[in-house]
Amino acid sequence: EVDMNLAPEKWRLAAKATVINWLLVAIIVMMMNYFGNADLASLKNTRALFFAPFTWENFEKFLWKHAWEAGLMEESFYRGWVWILTASGLALYQKKCLDQALIWAAILIPNYFWMLDHGEKILWPAIFVSGLCWGWLVAKTRSLWPAMVAHASSNMAIYFAIKFLLLFIRI
Repeated sequence: EVDMNLAPEKWRLAAKATVINWLLVAIIVMMMNYFGNADLASLKNTRALFFAPFTWENFEKFLWKHAWEAGLMEESFYRGWVWILTASGLALYQKKCLDQALIWAAILIPNYFWMLDHGEKILWPAIFVSGLCWGWLVAKTRSLWPAMVAHASSNMAIYFAIKFLLLFIRI
């Protein structure tokens, strides 16, 4: 049974985690750009919908593929392990530190493969940090929904940030 009726404090935590994620990712991407590791032109070929001219049709495609589908499917697959461990009231070991280590392993290991799945090596640091934020969010709220919403809203923020940047730079 899926219960989206989380306590308001869990949704506030999700909102805070999302804003922190946006800030961390923005800082990482700016640092990568400053130190010469980011090449936005190469991303244009692999993430075409992010860079496609703004039309309602392109926006609808983006909304479905990179917001809803990515948020639901990727969070279920890559952060589902954390949810299974925390929602079940994990008490496998006598010592709480071992349970915490297992939860962090469930966050870190799938997150590494999620990062690799995104392919763009120049964005791996930002992608890894995002995954850590969302894995932590699942562990804290014991629900996948806040991470799904955070993932979708982060992708939307990236979409609009790229649209804004394209007003000033030519790629």
